[in-house]
Amino acid sequence: MTIKFNSGGDVIYAIMRRNIDYVTSAFDARRMRNDFVSAFRTVDGMSYSDIATIPAERCVLDFATEPTDSYVGVVAMNSIIDRRSTARVYKIGRPERVGGGVE
Repeated sequence: MTIKFNSGGDVIYAIMRRNIDYVTSAFDARRMRNDFVSAFRTVDGMSYSDIATIPAERCVLDFATEPTDSYVGVVAMNSIIDRRSTARVYKIGRPERVGGGVE
């Protein structure tokens, strides 16, 4: 597991970081049941309570924060066959719509 803190130290981001040998096995259907394989989690840095688990829909390879705490970046593996990956940026603090999804 890899954890990173925001710049204030009051939010923890966690992913299950996998080495390259494990990436192929991460696409095994049995392993995809683990939330951390295809998501990242935010945790309150003071109380250690869950804030949210954000699905990335693919095997998360790496995660980055930025100094202003406005965005986080996620690199995820699209397909093990062609070894392509996707980088996605998430805006921090965007409210969810009542029906799901982000506004």
